Order: sequence, then C-alpha cells, then structure tokens
Amino acid sequence: LAQFDQAAKYYERYARKFSRNKEASGALYNAALLNKGLHRFDKAVVLFELFSKRYSRDELVSDALLEAAELKERLGDHRGAIAGFTQYASVVKGQYDEKLHAEAKAAELTARHISASKGLKKLEELRKILTAKGAPAAYDARSIVAKVYFANLDRDFARFNKIKIDNPDIIEKQVEAKQNSLLNLAERYQKVIELANAEYTVAS
Repeated sequence: LAQFDQAAKYYERYARKFSRNKEASGALYNAALLNKGLHRFDKAVVLFELFSKRYSRDELVSDALLEAAELKERLGDHRGAIAGFTQYASVVKGQYDEKLHAEAKAAELTARHISASKGLKKLEELRKILTAKGAPAAYDARSIVAKVYFANLDRDFARFNKIKIDNPDIIEKQVEAKQNSLLNLAERYQKVIELANAEYTVAS
C-alpha cells in the first residue's frame, strides 16, 4: 500500500508540475485510479474531474466522467452523481448501451433521492425506448429500470394485500376496489416483464 501511495503522489505531482507534457494526462489519470484503489474517493473524484476539464479531448475523458459519477454515488453525493452520469451520457460516443445505462442511473438516483415524479417520468421514457421494436440490448439500463419499477410495485402489492373484503354493507365496493387494484398491478407487472430482464421478469 505504501508503494501505491507513493506512486499516486508521484503521478499527481508530475501531472500538476508538467501539465503541458504529453505524458501528463496519463499521469493524472493514473493518480486518480490509484487514489480510487486506495479508497481515497474524495481525492479520486477531484483528480478525475480535473482530468476531464484539462484534457477534454482525450479518449479517456468519458471514462473519467463515469468514474467520478460512480464515486460520487458511493460517497452519497446524489446530486453530483446525477450531474456526472448526465454529463457522461452527453459525451459518450458510439456506445448507445452505455449512454442509456448512464441515463437510467441518473433517473434512478433522481427518483430515489431528489424527485420521485421527475425520476419516474424519465424512467418511463427509457422504458418505452427499451421496449420498442428493434430496441438495443442495453442490459444494464434494463436492469435499473426494471429494478425501480419492481420496487414500487412491491410496495403497491403489499398495499393490495391489505385491502379487505369484510363488510357486508359495502362488499361490492370492496370487491370492485380490490379488482381494480389487481388489474392495475397486473398491467404494471407486464411493463416490467416487457423489459426482458431475467431477474425481475421471473419475480413479476
């Protein structure tokens, strides 16, 4: 660990001191990776973001943006992670699956931590893209969207089970309410199944 620590410091010093040298970009990226490996996540985020700003045309810039976004999520910086995944999705080129994955991550974090309605609206947009004819495989994006939909349904299913049919005076209304709830659940479970994610398809 001491050797990795020294290497991280060396790469960072070199990158900052000789920022215009052609080896500086690689040194800065390596410093960020080493700090991540040493679990210095805050430091790694700073270095990945510095790399993406300083070397915006480098072929590794999209990787640096993704690394920073994932670390921010790990650190609990949800707004920062959302911004990072969104930025990554805007710059990643020729990798539609990765773009959809990043958009799904941003939407998931939005739904869970910022605004449920806003996040779920974006997830519904992604669900339509992923279930359209000729849709990309995008397994990671499908998994995220299915997971969020299924989690919401799990809570609704528990509420459905609590609907009682026990009052003779209003039994018809109770039966109707339970039937309508069941139909709604079935329709929404079907949406999860259409995403063709093995884990959540079986569960649904």
